[in-house]
Amino acid sequence: MMERVAQARLWWRDNSLAVSFLIAASYSAFKIVLAILLSSWWLGALGAYYLIVASIRLYMLRSRQDGWIVYRRTGWLLVLLNLSVAIVITDVAWLGQGFHYPGYTIYAMASWTFYQLTVAIINLVRLKRSTDPVIRAVKDMRMCVVLVSLFTLQNAMVAAFGQGDVDFAHLMNCTVGFFVTLFILMISVHMVRLGRREGAGVEL
Repeated sequence: MMERVAQARLWWRDNSLAVSFLIAASYSAFKIVLAILLSSWWLGALGAYYLIVASIRLYMLRSRQDGWIVYRRTGWLLVLLNLSVAIVITDVAWLGQGFHYPGYTIYAMASWTFYQLTVAIINLVRLKRSTDPVIRAVKDMRMCVVLVSLFTLQNAMVAAFGQGDVDFAHLMNCTVGFFVTLFILMISVHMVRLGRREGAGVEL
């Protein structure tokens, strides 16, 4: 009975990772196509970001190493990814750049972002006591991705509805960008430290 439960959990974990990988890869392709059509470096940077996110999820899916090693390495990858995110956010915040989604696209992006946020919060609560480090890595990484999505949505909303108030846009981009990079760094460092502690003695 316990073996069946373990197999069911493993099946759910792998399928969840596979779906997450496909979503991230598709979203990356969508952003890159938009970047080309609209000649936007900002969308191109986001497309590259989600492509890296998809690659990390593929690593988590395909890796056969100990779960805590995967958890710790995912934390390190998020630390490095957060550095690139911080550079882009700083550039956008200081230059006061914003992006206007065409037509009603911004409402679709807002709906998708809040859906992601809802799922991430539900998983934080539902998987809080999970003992599977890979599932915990999926949960933590999802929250990091949602935080970046919140920044991009905030940037687009201010650009669309901020009535050209440059000072307000600068304040919002700097404030939200700072807290987004800070929270992602905190989550990443926590993953590295917890993975190192729990995986002590495990061979790489």
